[in-house]
Amino acid sequence: MLFTFGAHSSLLLPAVITGIVAAAWLSLRALRRSTLTDALLALLLVVPTLSIAEQMLAYAGWYDSHDGYTTALFYVPWRLNLLLGPPITCIFEA
Repeated sequence: MLFTFGAHSSLLLPAVITGIVAAAWLSLRALRRSTLTDALLALLLVVPTLSIAEQMLAYAGWYDSHDGYTTALFYVPWRLNLLLGPPITCIFEA
């Protein structure tokens, strides 16, 4: 059982896909142009996207499967809000 999309998880899917696409595009743009601002904006998009993705996968049935998917939801660090502090301080110090 990989995914069982219901009403809740289907409503979260467009937000996750949009966040992933926008963050990937900004990351590639940051690599091509060597700009810090695009990389930081990609990071600012990835962090809330991961939180939304966790909820989407939970509603898709990953908590109920009791296998590797449940283990991934419990042991993968989804809430990475602490990663935002150092880049933001670098922006304000520059």
